[in-house]
Amino acid sequence: MSRRFVSGLLIFLAFAKISAASDASSPVLLLQQAGAYKLSPFLRYQRDPSGMLSVAEVQKKIFKPNEIPQAPMNFGYTKDHIWVTFTVENTGRIPVWYLRLGALVDAVSLFRMENGVWKERTLGRFDPFAGREVANRDLIFRLAESSARPETFFMKFRSNGNVTVDLEMVDLETFAALDHDSQFAFGIYFGIMFIMVGYNLFLFLATREASYLWYVCYALCFTMLHLSINGYIAEYAFPRQKPLPHLFTPFFISSAGFFSVLFTRKILGLDALGGYLNRLSVILALLFAAAVAAAFFAPYTMAMRAATYATLISILGLTYCGIRRLMDGQRSARYFLLGWLSLYAGISAMLLRNLGILPHNFFTAYAMQIFSATEVMLFSLALGDRFNQLREDSLKLKEVERELEIARKMQMALVPPVSMTAPRVDIAHRYIPMLAVGGDFMDIRITEEGISFFIGDVSGHGLAAAMIATTMKLALDGEGDKYREPAARLARLNADMDALPDSAFVTASSAHFSLKTGELVISSAGHPPVIIFHAADGKCIRYKPKGQPLGVAEPATVYAADRAQLMQGDIVLIYTDGIIEQGAERGVDFGLERVEALLETGAALSAHALSEKLLIALEMFSGKTRAGGFDDDVAFVVLKVDV
Repeated sequence: MSRRFVSGLLIFLAFAKISAASDASSPVLLLQQAGAYKLSPFLRYQRDPSGMLSVAEVQKKIFKPNEIPQAPMNFGYTKDHIWVTFTVENTGRIPVWYLRLGALVDAVSLFRMENGVWKERTLGRFDPFAGREVANRDLIFRLAESSARPETFFMKFRSNGNVTVDLEMVDLETFAALDHDSQFAFGIYFGIMFIMVGYNLFLFLATREASYLWYVCYALCFTMLHLSINGYIAEYAFPRQKPLPHLFTPFFISSAGFFSVLFTRKILGLDALGGYLNRLSVILALLFAAAVAAAFFAPYTMAMRAATYATLISILGLTYCGIRRLMDGQRSARYFLLGWLSLYAGISAMLLRNLGILPHNFFTAYAMQIFSATEVMLFSLALGDRFNQLREDSLKLKEVERELEIARKMQMALVPPVSMTAPRVDIAHRYIPMLAVGGDFMDIRITEEGISFFIGDVSGHGLAAAMIATTMKLALDGEGDKYREPAARLARLNADMDALPDSAFVTASSAHFSLKTGELVISSAGHPPVIIFHAADGKCIRYKPKGQPLGVAEPATVYAADRAQLMQGDIVLIYTDGIIEQGAERGVDFGLERVEALLETGAALSAHALSEKLLIALEMFSGKTRAGGFDDDVAFVVLKVDV
């Protein structure tokens, strides 16, 4: 046997072995009758990282079988060109078959042997719609009848985004029936979505509530996303002579995600809540904003990856926010979480169908549309529930405001009358609560022998402080003139503090001016000093006898007293800390020095004019008005000696 013969025999056996192995792993699809045939079990694939291989070069290589025969092949985001091959035999002699791509890709080429030469036909998602072989939202190759023997096809897929190979052979009549069902299902889906968009847009225009606006923007972008990825924008929205812009899909994904975060902030009240949940939602919104910018300025692959990663991160983040708010008792969080669960169910059903775990039927084919429409409707219910909750809270707030108004009127009724006259002195006072009601209170009593002053400041603010202040004012009224000495009055009130909450305490100043002697006696319970402007030397002196606040001191505490002799032109200012601590939140308070300077420069004014000057100075310093309330309750009494 010659060496040439042996070599030829070995080469023949090697090719026969390769051919046999290839045939064994590549069953032939028999097109025996009309219908739809999935090609996934019959596909073999080969990667081409260079993208330079020709069909003649590729057919010499050994192709790998589909790892999951019942599912489409998903190669994810890859720059490789993906080659697939399959063999069909048209035993049913049906004249026309459609080769339909179930997933849109940037470009796909079909190679078919005609007269001994490979002929290439190309389709792409971004190519002009008019250039498609079949005027349909999907990419479809039209295959005319060939010979009855097996025929092998090669296809090349390339995409800057995800590469999914989902192929189907379907005859013309079956395709028409399936497309009819598909158009019907998508019609219902997009109809529901646009109805929800229109309905909630009307509600936004009627209520001007931002949550409705963000919902409308989210639902609209989500709808446009499905119009884009299902090919309807390419078919209807753009003139057929123009290609479809590449940015649509990543832009709509990122925009829908951005507005979903804004909607979540409103529906869960994260913007008003503050804290780490609010900061988390802001971070997610910024993440999507960056993805939106990437859709315009970054390459398509990078934009799609940015949109995908932002979506995955936000799904986890927003779900966590919903769970936390549900645990906090937020009612609308229930519908919000159900909406997200519906979207997860749709995604899961689609993946399980693609993996061949779930059967391919109408429900699994359109699970994503069914559950996403359910999600949008549940979000609308969450919005309605949130609106009802806000309305209930508004009604409760109005009831509280009405009760506060009653409390304010009752408290203001206990304030001494504005016009008070007494021999030898000019008296003026002001009381401006920080809120509707305040924790400051005062008492002025004029008798034939003299004038008694009392001013107090309850710890805290709001209704609780106002109730304590009112209680103590009533206690002062009940005592009348029984305890004329300031120290005795403070001691008596301190003994009564056991009836008040343990956390409450009161600072106070009590003074008595004798009309006969002109002597002013002052006692203090941890209160700011009484300021007296002495006209004789034109200077202010601070008087602050020792004494602990009421409720802090022991019940049997004896309070000290200071005495000052008042002459004509002298001015006494008794006040709460709302005056000297005004502006403390900004780091600079009004302070005692400004008060004393104001008394010195306004010494010639009447008590009422001096009170107005003090209030105007506080308004200018704080940037607030007495009508709107200062940073704290403001209460003071001005006494000027005339004779």
